[in-house]
Amino acid sequence: MKLLLEGRNPGVEINNNDTYSITEANCVNLSCNCFGINCKNCRIKLFNEKMNFKNKIINLLVVIIFIMTTTGFKYIDKFDEDTTRMYISNENINKLETVDINPQDKIDIEEYKEIMKEFRDFMVENHILFDNVSREEFKRECNNIIRNANTKSLLDMQYDMKVLMAKLGQGHVQVISDYENSYSNIILEKFRDGYYVFASSQNDIIGSKVLEINGINIDEVIKRISNYISGENESFRNKVACQNIIMMNLLRKENITKDHNIKLTLKKDNNKYNYDIKSSDFPKIKVNKIEINNKQFFTFNIGEFYFNNLKDEFIKIRPIPKNKPKNKLYYNEIKNNSLIVHYDSALENENSSIYELEKDFNEKLISKNPKCIVIDLRLNGGGSDYLFENIIMKIMQYQSKNGNVKIKLLIGRNSYSAAGDNALSILKVLDNVEVIGENSGFPVRMASGALNLFYVKRFQVLGTYCPKVFSNDYMLSDVYNHNYKNYDYIHNTMTPDFHAEQSFADYMTGNDPAINYALRDEGDSSLFNKIKSIFN
Repeated sequence: MKLLLEGRNPGVEINNNDTYSITEANCVNLSCNCFGINCKNCRIKLFNEKMNFKNKIINLLVVIIFIMTTTGFKYIDKFDEDTTRMYISNENINKLETVDINPQDKIDIEEYKEIMKEFRDFMVENHILFDNVSREEFKRECNNIIRNANTKSLLDMQYDMKVLMAKLGQGHVQVISDYENSYSNIILEKFRDGYYVFASSQNDIIGSKVLEINGINIDEVIKRISNYISGENESFRNKVACQNIIMMNLLRKENITKDHNIKLTLKKDNNKYNYDIKSSDFPKIKVNKIEINNKQFFTFNIGEFYFNNLKDEFIKIRPIPKNKPKNKLYYNEIKNNSLIVHYDSALENENSSIYELEKDFNEKLISKNPKCIVIDLRLNGGGSDYLFENIIMKIMQYQSKNGNVKIKLLIGRNSYSAAGDNALSILKVLDNVEVIGENSGFPVRMASGALNLFYVKRFQVLGTYCPKVFSNDYMLSDVYNHNYKNYDYIHNTMTPDFHAEQSFADYMTGNDPAINYALRDEGDSSLFNKIKSIFN
């Protein structure tokens, strides 16, 4: 679940989401005849200009945050429009107490309709981007739900809002409070060859391939749950839907199950079998009551709830351990005369400093003189896009002196948010880039950002909307680098030049097809070296 620590603003900590936020219409230096696509010095200068522009934006945001924290909240009847999420992520949150609520408590139907009308009007008036559906279509969808409403609970209202938010097709716009009190006791993960039980309270089904849930094909289950997932493309929505199979009430709402049990059709060691599993149900759940500038909120962290209530019951699959630093969000390594940057998060913490990553990267760049640089963004769900820009700058400088160096960019369904910014920037400003992996979770078309929060005071529902649009313009540099091959504007995703995804067996044994392909021996393409090798 994505909580308060996220957003498109530079400097914001997030968990999982972003798109290309360098918004100048064209990166063109009019004083240079190459128009920014051939001259390395020109392109480096353009990159520096982008950096300076972003620094100005950061300074402006600091001023805005100061104004926000001194002026408080704007009230809209039962809705609170607060400041940006960047403000929420500051250390001004005071946890007051823990409160028990029952998500199944019934809501007065007239009050439900009133709230949903306010939700409809609020989104139409305040959210900026309606490209997947128009404002009128969004209003009609809201009106249909309001008109057909009968008996509703707090949980029902949140799911209704989720469905409506999902129709906007924007991963940063969503209901982020999940008041779920019933869990299926299975966690699935998708691999190249299907969906597998990644963790469960039942040890004997871990590692089994899931074929059906209650007689419904697993692909159909994922499709139904995806209707509640906000995201720009199928790759991202399916990833989140797979995670949400743990939410039993959602399975009930979609008629995938009707009671407290689900029947799994599984396959293991070529044997197909059925397995019944019972849900874990909690009559009430604990939510945190917090205070920000004298305004009180209720928040529910499904991850925290899982850790406190279900962690000891769940057994996770155990693949062969990877040889990587513990508790590091990112690190560099040298392999096969290639420099690999494992950039798994666009955040910093007590164990991971972007300064240390840059320093180590620079030292390896100078001492090892790699022929190939691999940038691995497959596990990067987002954060602050500007953190990685210095490393992109160093690669540009290195490439200007070493024209034959190859760049391999690894992406996947978990690549999102700031990772998308970085990936799009890499394709635009670096030469000789080969994209490897899966279709990206981040979009390549226009996206909304600069998150704001809304809050339904009466029913403790927390959600996001966006007041800004970020455009991913197709530039001259894209033409020069033939990036059209990787921009799927119809499905709104970046597609790889070479598709490489782990099978379940790959995952268990530590085999990584994408890294293997990136590090393959491509031979020496230099004509001079080929002629010299003949005489040697």
